Amino acid sequence: MDLSTFSWLVAVISLFLIILLITFKWLIKEIREPWVRIEVLTPSQYMGDIMKLCQLRRGQYVNTKYLTHSRSDMQMRDQYIILEYDIPLKRNN
Repeated sequence: MDLSTFSWLVAVISLFLIILLITFKWLIKEIREPWVRIEVLTPSQYMGDIMKLCQLRRGQYVNTKYLTHSRSDMQMRDQYIILEYDIPLKRNN
């Protein structure tokens, strides 16, 4: 393959890629960041620290559930809670 054929091939491929990008630009209406909903089971004494950690990761608070024992013979040493947050998957650098 000589240089002129190679240059022509590169130009055709570049043109094809530009047309492809323009076409897909009109097909893509929006791009969203992936998020997850997490539930963190923790003793209530760590609630504040975990909430600060979630907020540092751009988390959005959803709900808090307080777990209680329903049977009288069941003894829990600490009060446990479940914190729900929506958090993006992207890591902060």
